[in-house]
Amino acid sequence: MQARTNTGKCPTTPNLIINDVTLTEGNAGTKNFTFTVTATHSIGSAITVDYATADGTATAPSDYTTTSGTSTIPANSTSATITVSVNGDATFELDETFLVNLSNATNANILDAQGVGTIVNDDCFPRPSGLVAWWPAENNANDIQSANNGVLESGANFGGGEVGQAFNFDGVDDSVLTPSINIGAAFTVELWIFPTSAGSFQHLVSNDFTSSNYGALYYSGNIVRYYQSNSAGVALGSDANLAGALTLTTDLATSAGITRGHAVTSLNSHRGAISITAPLFCYILD
Repeated sequence: MQARTNTGKCPTTPNLIINDVTLTEGNAGTKNFTFTVTATHSIGSAITVDYATADGTATAPSDYTTTSGTSTIPANSTSATITVSVNGDATFELDETFLVNLSNATNANILDAQGVGTIVNDDCFPRPSGLVAWWPAENNANDIQSANNGVLESGANFGGGEVGQAFNFDGVDDSVLTPSINIGAAFTVELWIFPTSAGSFQHLVSNDFTSSNYGALYYSGNIVRYYQSNSAGVALGSDANLAGALTLTTDLATSAGITRGHAVTSLNSHRGAISITAPLFCYILD
């Protein structure tokens, strides 16, 4: 009878695994998604494995380049890479995936046969029609729609929003001064805010105080109101944890209304802010 003992050594044949890769797509050109095929241990011979991409929710060739071949892990090594080229664009779309499938390994067993590439969307929704001005607050006070560029005043700066950057105001005297914009009597203003104080009369958006047609959207004691030419304020309602989109729609002459939610839902990727008067974006529709 022959006795068997456990030597504690690794199995002679290594196992192969492939990782997943998640990257943003970029707005133009291509970006390389690099997958790593890893052997659980090295051996004295080269290891080969075939690979081929396949569509998930992403499709080739519009989203990525179909790629296939044989990957080789050299003798006494434990890894090799597979590169898939992903196409950048400036079109909003949901995050998408493609697959890298492994097959036909030599000198190894395939333990994990599929890598997932996740293409993360980094584009905004299309701008709505009738857009007059848009200040995204991406490290500057520029209007990316019509060049009505603003100027930071009294210490206004930037901080992180839920997506990208946000204006960061102290709720006392910080502001962004913009040029005069003639948008007529009827318009819509939308912005995202995140209050950090329930202080009184913190302006969100207003025109020149000396104007005969002075109007201001402001936050005071957990209520958002619109004040225009000495008319009564329009209360949004009490909410100590107000955070999200605010929309002011007015024709100045007869009525004004404030709602929570989007005037244009197609811009909701630009949400978030970090202080009372800190829209990650603010835009005006004529």
